[in-house]
Amino acid sequence: MIKLQNGLVVIPQFMGSFNKLMNMEMSAKQCLQLSTAQEEIASQITIVNRSKKVILEKYCAKNEKGELVTTEEGDATFETPEEQKKCISDIAEIMNEFFELHFEDKILVDESTKMTPQDFTLLKDLIEIKEN
Repeated sequence: MIKLQNGLVVIPQFMGSFNKLMNMEMSAKQCLQLSTAQEEIASQITIVNRSKKVILEKYCAKNEKGELVTTEEGDATFETPEEQKKCISDIAEIMNEFFELHFEDKILVDESTKMTPQDFTLLKDLIEIKEN
């Protein structure tokens, strides 16, 4: 089992790096493992996004139709600073939680494989560098 933090997998850069990993050639076992992980991650992202929506609906200001009031940039608005703090705290709690991927072994990546430091940072819990 590998644990990943919710706050990591919901950022777009993580999925960009993960997709690079998905396009590498590897053993069939690793392909299956990675495919399963992709489904688990997508499911977890959905759960996190739904949870964030529930929290926003609980704390954010609403108009007379019961719809969330947002700024022109799409940011939520709040009736009081206390509600904003509670909202931020509740969302931070979800983002700091970990979930488990059913991963038997880390994905072996050849040491000559070109990766960016960002890719490595985002994927380090999933990969292991294989020396030639």
